[in-house]
Amino acid sequence: MKNKLIEIGVCSNSISKNIYARNLIKKKFKSYKLNPKKKLKGKELINFLKNCRTAIIGTETLDKFVLDNLPNLKVIGKYGVGLDKIDTKYIKKKKIFFNDFQGFNKRSVSELTLGLIISCLRNLNFINHTAKYNKKWLSLPGKQLTGKTIGIIGCGRIGKDLIKLLKPFNLRILINDLTYNQYFLKKYNLKKSSKNQIYKKSDIVTLHIPMNKSNNNLINKFSFKNMNREIALINTSRGGLVNENDLFKFLKKNKKASSYFDVMEKEPPITNHRLFELKNFFISSHIGGSTQESIELGAKLCINAILKAK
Repeated sequence: MKNKLIEIGVCSNSISKNIYARNLIKKKFKSYKLNPKKKLKGKELINFLKNCRTAIIGTETLDKFVLDNLPNLKVIGKYGVGLDKIDTKYIKKKKIFFNDFQGFNKRSVSELTLGLIISCLRNLNFINHTAKYNKKWLSLPGKQLTGKTIGIIGCGRIGKDLIKLLKPFNLRILINDLTYNQYFLKKYNLKKSSKNQIYKKSDIVTLHIPMNKSNNNLINKFSFKNMNREIALINTSRGGLVNENDLFKFLKKNKKASSYFDVMEKEPPITNHRLFELKNFFISSHIGGSTQESIELGAKLCINAILKAK
């Protein structure tokens, strides 16, 4: 006797742990599986979804191997905006209905980015750690964001939303993208710039681009040679955009530079990663899109799309 098919499997930890999302799933589906504990990959992911007709995925990898072992899967809803771990062409070939929702969590990411920029400029993480764990009360001067030059690499939905948040700070904003909206450029007084111009002229550089072959290790030792020696480098986009070994060498040599990453090349990163030794490197655990508001909206969008496609 074949195992009974389950209506939906929810791989995303964020959705599985959210009370609103769980209640919505219980209301809309007669049978379901939730994954509130850990990121699934390879055979674990296959075992979790093998009897599911539909799925909500987060940061899981859906490659040919996984998809070929999920013959019952007919509909996928993607929670989150990155598609670098998903073989969308093969999904289409297998005639699986796939839906993603670009930009639904842009405000969550742009707000975090703004917070990380200020945290870097004011040395907040270092001062907090020193006060709590080293019992030292440091009056360490930081820098104001107002009046600085910021370079934004990637001016899509998140990049544009960040620019709106930055407007009150009277910044000089340099942007680099594949395409440019002339109306948006004029409205916010933005300067089109090459990446090297951004590296040379910016006090802050923040990344808002996808991970693909051309962007892998985009920022490397050659990029760092051109950078301001007191740069604040922010990455809330994707791990692997910055060469982590080259970043380590740059930050170790330039003590007044700082970097705050919400993403790493390997997640979770190894606990003895040498970047963690540095006082001017800070990290959060890939929480850019994880706010109560964005999780609830993302769950609602995925569930509605799955119900329409069933």
